[in-house]
Amino acid sequence: MALFAGGSVLPAKDGGAAGNTASEPASAPAASPPASGAGSPAVKTESSAGGAPAAAGAAADVQADWPQTAFSLLQYGVFSAKDSAAAAASELKAGGLGSASAKADGGYRVYAGISSKRSGAESLAASISGTEVYIKEVSLPAAGKFRFAGSEKDAKAFGPATSGLIAQLADMTLASASQAKPGAADKKAMAEWDKQLASWRQAYAAFRPGVQGKESAAAADSLESAVNLAAKELDAYNAAPSKARLWTVQSRSMDVFFGQRALIETLQP
Repeated sequence: MALFAGGSVLPAKDGGAAGNTASEPASAPAASPPASGAGSPAVKTESSAGGAPAAAGAAADVQADWPQTAFSLLQYGVFSAKDSAAAAASELKAGGLGSASAKADGGYRVYAGISSKRSGAESLAASISGTEVYIKEVSLPAAGKFRFAGSEKDAKAFGPATSGLIAQLADMTLASASQAKPGAADKKAMAEWDKQLASWRQAYAAFRPGVQGKESAAAADSLESAVNLAAKELDAYNAAPSKARLWTVQSRSMDVFFGQRALIETLQP
């Protein structure tokens, strides 16, 4: 594990869920134009049934019941100082790997990749040479009841739609990670991704008008921007596959993951 001047390194803890820790979106992207998602246009804010733009109603407590969802991340290091974590993330990026950081357990964790399963994370780790990483289980926390000015159905649907999108995005490039010359995702996988992305955008369009509070609204907007940027980077990877673009997709996948974690934390009373 590389050490960085300007901050001490805390002992890394391999394994164990970290779903209840406060986190911040990893390198939160600036607002970007909606990505094509291999031809899937962004949708306007509408009700889940389609038709006229959805209008937020009176806010009420809704029982969303989003389940806790675990992912396997490649942990590069744990740092006590934010500057040290930023330096570590920059080192990963400069080395052509994925890069994301998040606040957790009183320190900062830096990650190099993500998969929906431990086996996928093991494949990613095996493709990295010269950089020591640990497989760390990190969860999207469960979200039970929160204030929402919309239908309970729309509130319930958005959490699983987002965790499903993250899982598919994170695993899109796994098959190419170990290849010396990575190739584009196959047509079937891309068709499934386009369908998942379109479904998520519909769920977001129904969910977003009901979000309460400036902090939650900002987190939701940041999440949408992260998804759009991730879709754009996946398109770029498929147009011209390369190791650098593969790991950029991994970085953007982690941005979406931590963006959803940040949203969940603002929604909880």
